[in-house]
Amino acid sequence: MINSLKTKVMLFGDGSEKVKIKIDGRVIENVCSYKYLGIVLDSELDFRQQVDYAICKAKRASAKVCALIDGRRGLPVRIGINSYKALVRPHMEYAIPVWACIKDTNLQKLEQVQQQCIRRIVGAKAHSSSAGIEVISGVCPIGIRKRELCCREFIRIISLGENHPMVKLLNCTVRRNEVLPSRIYLSDEQGIRT
Repeated sequence: MINSLKTKVMLFGDGSEKVKIKIDGRVIENVCSYKYLGIVLDSELDFRQQVDYAICKAKRASAKVCALIDGRRGLPVRIGINSYKALVRPHMEYAIPVWACIKDTNLQKLEQVQQQCIRRIVGAKAHSSSAGIEVISGVCPIGIRKRELCCREFIRIISLGENHPMVKLLNCTVRRNEVLPSRIYLSDEQGIRT
């Protein structure tokens, strides 16, 4: 049974079109964004709201970790870095293969949050080199980490076998403005063929 009180309608695209859907005589609300399984989906799928949501959660966790550092009187730097990796970074990486298509400006926002947190943990000045801080702390940039997590997910999906629905979906989709791969996949009623 569909719960009409918990159901929303969201159209993906330019958002100019609205639909009217009724369940049990109740009109279902049209929304421009919706949090589903911890990911904020928006009608344009640019994931700007997801980035802001992840940053907000990461900053709250970062404040707690940095409070434990308390200059030289608190936790050692190595434990602070490990705490960052365990308690802060997961908020910025949660399901990132889903929203990895974010714009560079949004990726830079995530990078800034990471750099601010690492600077506070290691006790570096605000004008210190971000690359140097990342090398000293052993924390790689979010952009590189994003690629690593996406590659892991890609390998996980292709290892499911060629008849798995996710593999079939992966083989027949192309992002807009993307050059087709050297192998072209055609879809027919029986499945996917090369």
